Amino acid sequence: MLLRIGKRKTSCELTDASEFCRVELSTRFGEPDLRLSVYEIEAGDVARAHAEHYAAANLDPPRGALDFDMGGLYQGKPRSGDAGIGFSFTWEAHRELWFRREQELQHFARGLLAEIDSRSIRVTKDEMKRYVGRCVAEGDDEWLSYFASAPNGAGWKKWVLSGTS
Repeated sequence: MLLRIGKRKTSCELTDASEFCRVELSTRFGEPDLRLSVYEIEAGDVARAHAEHYAAANLDPPRGALDFDMGGLYQGKPRSGDAGIGFSFTWEAHRELWFRREQELQHFARGLLAEIDSRSIRVTKDEMKRYVGRCVAEGDDEWLSYFASAPNGAGWKKWVLSGTS
């Protein structure tokens, strides 16, 4: 699967491709994202990819999410993305879907919206918390290092240790 980390839990309710692009397929500056970041993973790794994505971006621990499986929609071959910072699993799984023009991106969004029910993946806070909790229990070096040194590491550690809700 090609997992796109969603930005809003309500995006599956959108029906207009332009609006979907504005909400889900734009850069942090509000421009169309013509190099979409995705993760090439197995279906069982969604909670892992989502948690690691949030942690690597120094975002607060997620409260649940709506992500998207974009596998099979993209006409080209996904390109290896910049590794950046973060966790080895998501570094290795990171890919980019490149579009030449905004119109191509909107066409892609229309295809996704036509299948939105089958391509939406809900991941819960508890699933992500259990994943990180298992890593801590197993002494995972990446997570333990993240807790100790990342700007938001202490907040994540507190979140994990608070148990499931």
